[in-house]
Amino acid sequence: MATSPRDALDGAEVLRLAKAPPAQVNVRGLQPGHYGFGEDSGLDTRLHIEGAIEDLRLAKATRDKALGIGRTFADRTKAQAKANLLATATRLLSAGQLESFKAALDRAPSQSFGTTVVLPPGATADGATA
Repeated sequence: MATSPRDALDGAEVLRLAKAPPAQVNVRGLQPGHYGFGEDSGLDTRLHIEGAIEDLRLAKATRDKALGIGRTFADRTKAQAKANLLATATRLLSAGQLESFKAALDRAPSQSFGTTVVLPPGATADGATA
């Protein structure tokens, strides 16, 4: 951050950075600008939580306790999200569609990436009808 006009970027520097931005570093397999929760990209939320805790550089006992809390949170959040999703899907899908949906949901993220679920006519993803 510039603290005086002398420290500010001039037009030529801005143009140079715009044409060739500095390389972004990939940390712990996470890509800058591509953040999300869940396994939609093949990355578990747990990686984000564990990475944030590791970045704190806590004493071992504190770190281990924090990692346990973070893992429990990630597991509970994932289980609740799945339960909510299945509850909504149960109201929207036929028995056959629901079984296919459950099978796709239970596959490993790399196998289910790109899976499409087709909702019945008039249904919306939030459970309301159009």
